Amino acid sequence: DSTSVFALPSLLVEGWDETRAMGILQVRRAQTSVDTLTYHGRLEEAWGVKETIMDGANPLASGKYWYGASGLLKADLVWAGFGWRDANGSVPVKALEGSDALVELRRSLVRL
Repeated sequence: DSTSVFALPSLLVEGWDETRAMGILQVRRAQTSVDTLTYHGRLEEAWGVKETIMDGANPLASGKYWYGASGLLKADLVWAGFGWRDANGSVPVKALEGSDALVELRRSLVRL
C-alpha cells in the first residue's frame, strides 16, 4: 500500500508519540530517549525511537532506532514467533502446531 509510508517527523520533539495504520497493521513510534553514540570516531547525539507493530491486539514486532543529525545510526528490530514458509508460500504444518519452526527473527543495523 503506497499510502502507508510512516516517515519520522522532520524535527523530533522530546516525548513525540504517534500511531498510524499501515495497511491492516498499526504502527506506534515514540521518542523514548536521548543517547550519545560513536559514529566515524566522533560522538553524535541520537534520539531513541521505540516502534511497535500490531496486528489487532497481537504484537508482531518491536524495535528501537537511534537517529542522529546525520541520519539513522543504529537499529534493532525483533519479530517474535516468526514462521518460515514453504517454497509455495504456505506456512509449514510444524509452525501451525507450535513446534520449533517458530523462531525469533532479529535484524540489527549499525551504520559504519
